[in-house]
Amino acid sequence: MDIDYAVDSSVDPQVLQSRVSRILKLQDYADGFTGPAKVQRLLFLAEQCEGQDIALDALKAAHDYVTSHSIDLELYKTVIQRIRARAGDEYSENAEWIEQCDETYYSRQSDIEARLVSAKSALDQPTIATLEGEYGDLLFERGEHVDAMKHYMRMRDYSKSLDDFMSMTYRLVRCAFHSKNFFNVINHARKMESMTEAHHRDSLKVGQVRLMAALTQLILGKFDVAARALSKIRHEVISSSPDIISVESFGLCIALCSMASLGRRESENLMTSAPGFQEILDQSPQDVRDAILAFRAAHYGEALSLLEAVKPYAWVDYILSQHLSQLYSLIHDRCLCEYSSAFSNVSIAYMADTLNIKPSDLESRIVRLIQHGKLEATVDGQTNHIRIKQTSVKAHAFKSALEAAHTFLRDSKFIILRSGMLRHGLIKPGMPPTSFTPDLESQDPPGGEDHHHHHHQGGSSQIEAGDMSDVAT
Repeated sequence: MDIDYAVDSSVDPQVLQSRVSRILKLQDYADGFTGPAKVQRLLFLAEQCEGQDIALDALKAAHDYVTSHSIDLELYKTVIQRIRARAGDEYSENAEWIEQCDETYYSRQSDIEARLVSAKSALDQPTIATLEGEYGDLLFERGEHVDAMKHYMRMRDYSKSLDDFMSMTYRLVRCAFHSKNFFNVINHARKMESMTEAHHRDSLKVGQVRLMAALTQLILGKFDVAARALSKIRHEVISSSPDIISVESFGLCIALCSMASLGRRESENLMTSAPGFQEILDQSPQDVRDAILAFRAAHYGEALSLLEAVKPYAWVDYILSQHLSQLYSLIHDRCLCEYSSAFSNVSIAYMADTLNIKPSDLESRIVRLIQHGKLEATVDGQTNHIRIKQTSVKAHAFKSALEAAHTFLRDSKFIILRSGMLRHGLIKPGMPPTSFTPDLESQDPPGGEDHHHHHHQGGSSQIEAGDMSDVAT
């Protein structure tokens, strides 16, 4: 009897295009997002499904949202160009809307500039900080992210309170995240973490910064770091951040990252300890919920089949799509290693049937895992069996001792490095080893952020102690 093996870690765009057109409800998908994220998701969906009816529907939805909620002319023109006159005059370039959009922008700009002049004349620093933030927000809405960042950095110069600093950092991170300036996302997120730890402060804005930093780690391909960071995000933060990610998309991200990079036990502990994870799971697609439950129960064949069913959703997610093939391949490897660890000798045919994978693909994958040192096993070509090497207690103890020795050496280098930096005045003497309180008036932006201000003294010479462990290693 021929078996239809449904599980495949490869990504076939044509197959996924037709599957997306069949299963994705465009209105429900778009309703999960607001702001630039909504338009970005719709444009990416149209790009992925080019040639399908859903692609033009996504572009029309993006057009309708931009014309009713945005003043970003470049974004509007991008949508119009992508439609390419395929949807009638209603979706062609509208000179009247462009003129009205410009009037709204320049009117708000003139009002803010007039109030700024008045505030600077009165030397009213709190008002100046507020207005610089408003100016940055206006430019962010306009899509001029570089200029928006400059005004947010000017806001820093006039910020005196912790709340002002946190508001400025949130805006900087949001702007950097949407403009794909990921270095600045991580850099400013670390600064906010230092402030919140030192002052024991937490808020929605802090949670949103952590969310964007965690998603940035995922975009950069650091799946284990992303999984652990995403698990710490509270449900109320996720549900209040449709301008960043939808609850459904978040559930898919944390599910794929944790299954790809963490063991079954750690993945289960991570998800069960995550604040509000059950609520996130309830709002995720049914197949995602079932896949997570199957993975927890060690039903790997079922989990892989269910993940195959959610692949179209991940393929049109611009955060996950670029890593989709790698994520699914890692999940397959993880399931193979976890499943085989329960045996000392197992038939390849039996294992392939259980995991719903072609025997030839399974054998080649096992050989690759053995070659890369991820699976301690041998393949018996005569009997078509896999013989698993059981790790002895003695070998495990020796490995643990080596790891402890490496950790000791790393920490010793860290202590020596910190001592040297203290001696040469590169860090403050009273600075704790894991965090510090940044000086709001002397901190510098990363290179190239603000060309109007040149405060290269004080803050630029202070290195965050939390980053020194990387140097020491």
